[in-house]
Amino acid sequence: MLNIKTVPNSEEIRSKFCESFALSWKEFKADFNEEIKLMTGKGYTLSSDMFHLYDMIAISKETTFSSAINRLKAKEGDVYFMSEKESFAWSEEASLNGVFQKNGVFKADCKELAEAIEKDWELELNGEGTRLLPLDLYVFDETMKKAIVFTGDIAEYEDEEDGKEVVKTTRLCFSCKRRKRGEN
Repeated sequence: MLNIKTVPNSEEIRSKFCESFALSWKEFKADFNEEIKLMTGKGYTLSSDMFHLYDMIAISKETTFSSAINRLKAKEGDVYFMSEKESFAWSEEASLNGVFQKNGVFKADCKELAEAIEKDWELELNGEGTRLLPLDLYVFDETMKKAIVFTGDIAEYEDEEDGKEVVKTTRLCFSCKRRKRGEN
């Protein structure tokens, strides 16, 4: 059973996470100017609330679900986790002892959290049951040097099994590093 702890200074931690990993809206617009022009040229009014936080993370690389889970299982102690910001249109709530909460930052034992994420993923794949955690989940420790992002998106990659190439389906995840201030 996952023992989720509330974090009283959630807003401060979320803000520090965004400062450590994400581009500001101004930086994001500058980096993705052409794509944004294409979208706004079609009559869209864009804001940061229309993008996943992981879209705005400065330094990240795709990783497989199993690799992300194994990294989490290799850690010791508690880690922080949070979902998308509350203002994001598809933000989901986290269930804390049966009470759903948005925009919070929570703490849990990393191995218990990894097991809960795996269980939720199995439920999602099989279309059974109710998930405990949001699909988009940001996991990090108090040093905020690295983060793991579990998304609700699906990724397919080619692998080899018994000498044959096969396409495997996985949950899209990211491994993220803290950016140095002033970098885009």
